[in-house]
Amino acid sequence: SEARIVEAVRALPTQTFEGKLEVFEQRWAVRIDGDLRRSAEAQGRLIEETATCRADAERWRELREETARAAEVAAAETMEARRKAADLERDMVMLKLQLEEAERKRNEPEGALAAEIFGKVKDIERRGRVRINRQNGELEVTRNIEFTGVKPSGPFVVEFRDGPLATQVLDDIAEVWKFFEGVLDLHFVSKPGRGGKADFWERLAHEQAMHFKTELTRRGVPEMMITFKGQPMSKGVEPGLRIFLKRDVFADVMVLSAPAAKSGRGRKGSPSPEVARAHR
Repeated sequence: SEARIVEAVRALPTQTFEGKLEVFEQRWAVRIDGDLRRSAEAQGRLIEETATCRADAERWRELREETARAAEVAAAETMEARRKAADLERDMVMLKLQLEEAERKRNEPEGALAAEIFGKVKDIERRGRVRINRQNGELEVTRNIEFTGVKPSGPFVVEFRDGPLATQVLDDIAEVWKFFEGVLDLHFVSKPGRGGKADFWERLAHEQAMHFKTELTRRGVPEMMITFKGQPMSKGVEPGLRIFLKRDVFADVMVLSAPAAKSGRGRKGSPSPEVARAHR
């Protein structure tokens, strides 16, 4: 302390005042230097601790942000899982309804189902545009569909002469097909015009048959379920459109549903198992 320094100076009787003052200043400087050194060391430790605290605070901030992002992702995944669960539950309900409907139809009397098809086909036939041959499955077109005339020297155009009539006939054909959903075989024979080479009229007949196929596809008949052929008229072949419903059980279904078979039996007794499978 200063008191001890002063006493130490006074304990030196042989020295002059200036000497005592010099000793005092030296000892005081030593003390000041020690205090400054300790203060600097404390300041250094404080700086280090401050830097450590800042680093810790930055790590905690990053951890908090990462946790928040993880929580957002978890919340989004939870919402998506709930949505998928709801979709799955809805699909299961729809599937259950479909199975119940299929089971109901499976348990329906075969004769009743065939009679319903027969009645709808008869309604279409009454329109007077198509008629079904119940022996071979031919769908006879009773209203002839013609195309506009084309000259070999003119533009190559494929379009119906009577658009509204063609629309009605094609609608009837597509409606009948939906009762059986088998392969639909389309055969169109065109009437060639004058002049031109044979390959021109063959190409025209092919494109006209293709036009029928395109129009039926637009009405819901799958493209893969349609076979077609177009050819010019030749000796012994009448022009026009012929369509066959290629379904092995077609005749059985129509026989089963005929008015003479009200009991649900065909001409040979009970309907074949294929008939029941085809309409369940």
